[in-house]
Amino acid sequence: MSGFKASKCFEGAGPVLIWAATTRLGDGRWWKGYLIADAQQQSFGVRLAAAKGDDLKVNGGVVTMIRKHARTAAIGAVLADPVHGHIWLPLFTGGGYSETPRYWLQLAQGLPPELRFIDATGTALIRKSSQGTYTKRWTLPDALPVYPPDGSLIDITATLLRGCPKIPCHPTSAPTWSKPNAQFNQR
Repeated sequence: MSGFKASKCFEGAGPVLIWAATTRLGDGRWWKGYLIADAQQQSFGVRLAAAKGDDLKVNGGVVTMIRKHARTAAIGAVLADPVHGHIWLPLFTGGGYSETPRYWLQLAQGLPPELRFIDATGTALIRKSSQGTYTKRWTLPDALPVYPPDGSLIDITATLLRGCPKIPCHPTSAPTWSKPNAQFNQR
């Protein structure tokens, strides 16, 4: 299973979370762009984009909570629940996908839809919907999904990558970088 290495995290207007993300494609190249988790009623879902967009906050409540608990997260997959309509993103903080996720991001289908940051015990640390941000801890009524998925969830990561925007991919070797000329930095 391929996942995304997430770095910077941003919060959009409404229940939207945006990560700068990279992943290795099937042909060995690297994809670099933005993974957008959107819990707004009109645009509910996860998508990939070349640009992060405008009107973003770097210090919103959800972003602050994620930075506190899962600063260097890797997103294991994008998992869809065909029964309830939820989308789950397992967040790993230990350096590999072999462990169980320490945190989950859930896009919960409902009226209104919610974006939930959940720990491994099933407690929502923060929730955000179009009606506000809720920081009171709340235990999920259902159990967390199993990772790797046991068949109750559908891994839609490959589908997202097939439909991703035509963003330049880096070759398998690291891109070349030259040090800026020092004379331009001196005044």
